[in-house]
Formats: sequence, C-alpha cells, structure tokens
Amino acid sequence: MARRLVIALTTLLTLTAGVVLAAYLFIFSASADPLARAVPSGSLAYATVYLQPSAGQKMNLAALLQHVPGFSDADALDVKLHQIAARLAGQAGLDYERDVRPWLGDQVAVAALVADGDVRTISLLAVVDVRDHAAAEAALERIAANLGSAPRSEDYEGVTVHDTPDLAWALLDDVLLVGQGGDALHAALDAFAGRRDSLADDRRYLAAARDIPADHLAAAFFDSAALVSPGSDSPVSLTGYPTAAVALVAEADAIRVEGAIPADAATAPPQVAAALEASRQAARLPDWIPADSDAALSWFGVAPLLAAAEDRLTADGAATELTDALNQLRALAALGLGIDVDADLLPLFDGEVALAASSLTEEHPAFLLVAQPSDPGAVSSLERVVGILRDRGVTAEEREVEGTAITTVRIPEIGAVSYATLDGVVLGALDPDVVAAALRAHATGEVLSRSERYAHTWRQLGTEAGNQLYVDVAALSDRLGDRLALDTDTRAILHAVEALGARGPAGDDRIELHAILTVR
Repeated sequence: MARRLVIALTTLLTLTAGVVLAAYLFIFSASADPLARAVPSGSLAYATVYLQPSAGQKMNLAALLQHVPGFSDADALDVKLHQIAARLAGQAGLDYERDVRPWLGDQVAVAALVADGDVRTISLLAVVDVRDHAAAEAALERIAANLGSAPRSEDYEGVTVHDTPDLAWALLDDVLLVGQGGDALHAALDAFAGRRDSLADDRRYLAAARDIPADHLAAAFFDSAALVSPGSDSPVSLTGYPTAAVALVAEADAIRVEGAIPADAATAPPQVAAALEASRQAARLPDWIPADSDAALSWFGVAPLLAAAEDRLTADGAATELTDALNQLRALAALGLGIDVDADLLPLFDGEVALAASSLTEEHPAFLLVAQPSDPGAVSSLERVVGILRDRGVTAEEREVEGTAITTVRIPEIGAVSYATLDGVVLGALDPDVVAAALRAHATGEVLSRSERYAHTWRQLGTEAGNQLYVDVAALSDRLGDRLALDTDTRAILHAVEALGARGPAGDDRIELHAILTVR
C-alpha cells in the first residue's frame, strides 16, 4: 500500500511539473514562426514582427515604455500604439480603423525573393496573419475599389488570386498573401500548400533560427545562396558566410538585438580569417577618443579585409571598373607623389582602427581617425612618406600639443591632412585642432572609455570584445531639440533613448552580433 502511494505521489508530482513547464513555455516563449510556412525556401531575406508577442516580452516592453513620457499609463498604451499605427497606415492611403484593425492578426512578415540568382528580379512578398476572414475580405474589396481599376481575378490551384499591374494578393483562411506580381504570389501559395519547400522546411533557415533567442519581438534572416543561379559554379558566399539571423528582444530597461553569422575561419580567405581572429580582442582606441564624441566605430583588421575584398572582386571579374580605378589610384600615388600605397599606408590599418565623430548636429562636423598597427614599425612609414612629399615640394608644418608634434601636410589641389603619433598610435584628421583635442583628452583622461554613459552601455550589453559601434543618442537628441520635424510621440520615444552600442566578436564557428539601445 505504501509503495503504491509513493508511486502515485511521484507520478502526480511529475505530471504537475510537466504541466507547469509546458505552461511556462507557452506563456513566456515565442512559438515556432507560423508565417514561415508561406515563404518559399531559398528566399534572399525574411523579416517578421509579432504584434502580439509572448507575455514575457509584453511585460518587458511595458516596463521599458515606462521611460517614455506619455506611454507610462498601461491603460493608455494600446491607444497610443493604435494611434501610431493609424498614422503609418494613413501615409499609405489606408484607413487603419476601418480597413486594417478589425482583421489584423498577431504577426506580419515580409520576404525578398530572387529569380534565378538575378538581383534585378527581386520581388517582395508580404504575409499577414488574419484573425477575421470576413472583415479582411470586406476591407480588401474596399481597397481594391479605391485602386481606380478593377483587379483581374484568376484561379490558381483552387485559390482566388487578385492581380493588378503592381500587386497580386490572395486571402486564405487565416493568412493574407501580397506579392509584387503573380510569380511571387504563386510561389508563396505553392509553399503554403506544400507543393514546394517553405522556409519552415529550409535547413539553413532552421539552423540560423536556432542561433537567436526564441522569445523575441521581431526577427530577420538573410541567405546569400539566393544570389547564386541554379547550376552556377560560383561559391555560395559573401566573404565565405552565407547566412545571418538576428532577433529584436525587449528587456525591462533596454532593447537588445542578438544574432549570428555562421563562420568557418578554416575555409575563409587567410586575410578574413586573420581579421576574425583579431576581432576577439576588446577595443583599446576609445582611450584616445575625446569623451564628448557623438559616435565612434572601432574595427580590427581593416587592411586584410580590404585586400580580401579586392582579391575577390578581381577573381570574380564582377567589378572591373572598381578594381581598375584602385590600380589607377596606386599608379598616380606612385608616379605623382612617390608613395607605395600598399607598402607605406595600408600597414597602418592592419591592427585596430577607429573613426570618431563629433559636432554631428553642427554645420561642420569633425572626424578623427585613430589607428594602432599590429606592427609598430608601420608608424615610422608616415615619417618616410612625409619626407618623400617634402622632397617633392609639399609643405609640411608642425605644432606641439601636450609634448607631441602635430604635422599638417598641405598637398596642392588635393587638400590638407594632419596627424600625430604617440605610443604606437596614429591620430589623423583634416583639421589639426581635432588631433590637438584628442591629444589633450588622452593626457587629461577625458576620453570616451571613461565616460559613464559609454561604460554603462557596454555593461548593459555584457559583451566585452569585438568590432564595435557606439552612438551617444541622448547627446544628439538633446542638441537637436525642436529642429527635428517629428510628431510628439516620436520625439518622446527618441528622447527616452540614451545610447546605442553594438559589438561583433568572432567565435569558434560564428560571428556573433550583439546590439543594445539603452534608455535614460
């Protein structure tokens, strides 16, 4: 008797745990994408937005919107969102309350289809979840009547397709398909009916989807294999990495983007593999960028990536005009200035390179280039280049700031460039005052890496290494003020954003994509 009681209790506890787990997964996690079954396999790109996301994402989104004036009242939130949707629909000539809201379901998606790998034949396909078939049918009839000319109707595999010179659409039980032309729509109908593979059957899409968070507000997928014609010998590759997937995720105090690009360094060109390996480092050049900069980009291995891209273009023969122009530029630099671009300048960019921008809201923004070559000897090549230019009659002036010389080279009919070198780092700009400001900031410690807003952004992101982009959105929006021609709600949302941070470190089998929008 006791043994049977133990078995019964154990069974009950197991079933209870299973029910709780199933409920948790149902409530807090996004289900498999149902609209992907209406998108043909092999599509170039696919993006989807959940209008009714999971309960977990809804709670995070509600907490996030507490930071936005006018959106903090939960009861008024739906009204605000519908007002924004109505404005967007109005711009497209639609009456949102009458023609869209009554039937619009929980999800909207769009895909880009390519015929035979020819980018000139890209067509768009929209897939919309429908919650009220009769309301959608009535709305589509009104919209069609407003087109000015009656659409042509035809039967395709038992489905009524409405066709105009620009668009074709078909309303199924719970899905509306809209395509740029009949071919895109027919392909979607075939995928939906199982007459051809859909994204839901595509192993490349499914593998990419596993690399992003399952619970998200929106997601996007890209597959460069669609750019290769059937039977072509061309490799399925954009620098060796054919697919990418990203997801937009709401957090209580930020919006995050997470994604990945499958990467096999072993099969990549050597220059690309070297750049990927370098991107596992943390950026150091923000130590040289003034703290009041509006934006900064740091990248590893620019020179080898440029070399790999040029090799690829030359091998493909697809951009002969560009490669010819690059070769002419090299020849002009060698004959006119005596400079070997590949030997004297490109080595400066084989380590970490940063580009910072300030005064972006002003008439004349300032840009600062910072480079730290992996080979310290590359820095000395600048002095050699300046010596060559002096011998050819080019003016080179010097001034000292914080104990470091700033050299300004003025080339007739081309312009002037200023630079300074210190501790193996090159600072360059068109204006010598920009270089001087960077030297002073580095000397006093008033640099971007010590800015609290900058540091807070990366703490929120939680990823330390990789190529990175930082934008001080709060500083920009504060300075722009009323100069932006935005409505009240959009201005309020923009004002709530603090900063944008993005990093892309390389892992063992992928390039990771991490980005975050923090709020004030």
